[in-house]
Amino acid sequence: MFHWKYRILLKTQLENNFDTGIQFLESKNQKFKKLLASVGYFSYSSRELSFESLVKIIINQQLSNNVASKIFNKLKSNLTSSKNVTPQEILKLEESNFLNSGISKSKMGFIRNIAKEINMNPNLLQGWKCLKDEKAFFEITKFKGFGPWSANIILLSCLGRQDILPYNDATIQKAVLNLFGFNLNKNNSAKLNWAKPYRSILCMYLWRWVDGGMKNIS
Repeated sequence: MFHWKYRILLKTQLENNFDTGIQFLESKNQKFKKLLASVGYFSYSSRELSFESLVKIIINQQLSNNVASKIFNKLKSNLTSSKNVTPQEILKLEESNFLNSGISKSKMGFIRNIAKEINMNPNLLQGWKCLKDEKAFFEITKFKGFGPWSANIILLSCLGRQDILPYNDATIQKAVLNLFGFNLNKNNSAKLNWAKPYRSILCMYLWRWVDGGMKNIS
């Protein structure tokens, strides 16, 4: 699961329909009803889509949240004239700044690449907000370092889209195996179509369940 810090001002689709979505899922699936009873109700706020959030996503790939957070903070401490993670500040850093922070050369390349793109096109991220899910997914994955997992995390957590399923998220896969009894992947993701059009909410509950220790759901 990817954790965020900042929220945006305008309500997203997911924020507007969160309570309705919970009720829908509860009516559709008994296991979700038990999951809801175990995890409980919680409020949801979408997070700001910013250059900094993209850097965090890249760092977080294949790492635990705790490790990724430490690496990000180390990178941030290397900034020269500002403590804000901006494309301009990132492009000032030397390779050693990235490597000493624990960032691999490949991830360094991804971060520098998206920094250059946003520096040249400051309205790039704003443009993603105006696109439908499939088109936004396509546009995001055009950039090196942003595969299906990253695109889905952006769509769900930053853009607040309500029907996103990060089928290759390790935590979601673990939860699905334990709760629904199958190994989730792209080819069998249709088994969760009962949760449409609120698969994002299902994922958020699965993340919370795993983070809470996966308490027994009888």
